[in-house]
Amino acid sequence: MDHDEAVRAYATERYLLGELSATERERFERHALECRECAEDVEAAATFLANAERLLPPAAPPATPSTERRPRTRLGRLFWPVPVGVAASLVLLIGLAAHQALIVVPRLRGELAEAEKPQAAPSHFLSVSRADAPVFPLSKRYRTLGLTLSRSSELSFAHYRCELREVEGRTVQSAVVPGPPEGEELQILLPTARLRPGVYEIVLAGLDSPGGPVAVPDLARYRFALRAAEE
Repeated sequence: MDHDEAVRAYATERYLLGELSATERERFERHALECRECAEDVEAAATFLANAERLLPPAAPPATPSTERRPRTRLGRLFWPVPVGVAASLVLLIGLAAHQALIVVPRLRGELAEAEKPQAAPSHFLSVSRADAPVFPLSKRYRTLGLTLSRSSELSFAHYRCELREVEGRTVQSAVVPGPPEGEELQILLPTARLRPGVYEIVLAGLDSPGGPVAVPDLARYRFALRAAEE
């Protein structure tokens, strides 16, 4: 999941409300670990929900009809005219979302802080896909895997869409990365916490701008395999 996709899908809001599927949730969490803007959106939304939960009173049962007119409070004017049942649902929804935020935000914040610390990472060189895919160890001691991708074309672009796919074709990671300096190979870091042993393929597409259309959809492919390391 890239940032534009997260914005279009209202991923932050749906994440806090628990509306994302397991696959969508995993993709958004991987993205938020790399996207400071989305991580800050989650924290800001969680703060808002926590404050809203404190402001809204618990839903009360319907009062006995009365002809007496009472002045509306400031909060009452804000939600007027909302049926009692709808108001009760709103209070419940905000309460559930705030509870969800209390769980996910500290965990996400902790993972972000951990990701920003200096880390060791194994690094490998990858040539364009051939019949024999190189095999790299997958160790729990490292959070990332560094890969240097050999130049496969005279074409160069300001940005590249980098997709990591399983051998069956399912995309497990996707991101738009800036192009390397002129004449140098593209270097990427793959988060490995959720990767399993198996065969993978990196598919590069060339872009002229981060959010623009794909100029060259299948610029290069790099195949490799991961095996569980002996710890």
